[in-house]
Amino acid sequence: MRIHKDVISGIVILLFCAVGALSTSQLPPPSAEEWAGPSTLPYITLGATALCGVLLVITGIARRNADRASRSFNLDPKVLAFYVFWVCYMAAMVWLGDLISGMNRLGMPHNGGFIVATLLFLLVALPVLGRRKPLEIICVAVGTTGILVLAFGGFFQILLP
Repeated sequence: MRIHKDVISGIVILLFCAVGALSTSQLPPPSAEEWAGPSTLPYITLGATALCGVLLVITGIARRNADRASRSFNLDPKVLAFYVFWVCYMAAMVWLGDLISGMNRLGMPHNGGFIVATLLFLLVALPVLGRRKPLEIICVAVGTTGILVLAFGGFFQILLP
């Protein structure tokens, strides 16, 4: 019996959520005056993502009696490339953050690794996902990076890698 691709995708998502929860558990808890700390937003997003993973597993199990074409696991090279690139982005963000913070000459903020890695990730990922207009790609990459830095660095006062 072949496993439905939704079940496989859901299990992979749940594994990523488990790794994320393990990593997030190492963040400091909120202080006595705060109800939300540095781990609150990651736990919320991991919970929502895990819920989506569970829904994928349930959907895949419900579809197991569907036709053979939908049960086979066809690996799309674009999707695989995107996920590999996403994992590399996560590692590069931390690595660049450590590298930039160690270089006092650059004068970049503490969010330097996040800024550089996210900008490069979006500039490469958007064309992989089907966007073709260069101006749109640049505007979305710069705008998204800027909004995230302002939201987390400015509003939430969270230092990004």
